Amino acid sequence: MSVSEPPELPEEPSEVEYRRPAWVEPPADIIPGIVPVELVLARTPQRAIGLTGLRAYPTGFGCTLHLRLRQVIPGEQSNFGAFNMFGDGVDPAGEFADYYLRFGVGFADGRKATNLTQRHGFDEGPAPDPPTLRLVRWEGYDLLAWEVDMWVYGLPPPGPLAFVVEWPARGIPETRAEIDASLVLEAAARAMAIWPGQQR
Repeated sequence: MSVSEPPELPEEPSEVEYRRPAWVEPPADIIPGIVPVELVLARTPQRAIGLTGLRAYPTGFGCTLHLRLRQVIPGEQSNFGAFNMFGDGVDPAGEFADYYLRFGVGFADGRKATNLTQRHGFDEGPAPDPPTLRLVRWEGYDLLAWEVDMWVYGLPPPGPLAFVVEWPARGIPETRAEIDASLVLEAAARAMAIWPGQQR
């Protein structure tokens, strides 16, 4: 080798593509079809829970929950954990079960998914039977409002699609609202691949 020749560099390893399983989160390489939905799922003099913006994919759909306090309530103003929606120190079957905010979806064929079913190591092991429910993102502001993005793995069959909430300790009994599942199915059919022909 001549001293004027650059040294040979080892070949860089090829990039390893990693994608979390479809049941964990919405696909990142697809633009969803949108269902313009605005629902008030529950409302008391001090609290309200709404749902908006269904985002439909071939593998499931996302939605946003809106949790609202009318005014700051002692013990509930610190952060999202006060709602205990996904078990922040609260066992949904234990002593403080009534403080656990419950949310679920119900399909016309009787299948359902709720946040009461906790699954650790969610992105490991075989695919679960749909539907499953998973919290994707949450954000709180002004001590009075929280936005919670949920992911439902699995598309509903035709018929009514139900959204159910319950929060016994906060005066919210089991309450449900329904939409026509065809809205979600039609939106899923409109979802677009960002890089057609390069789906992983």
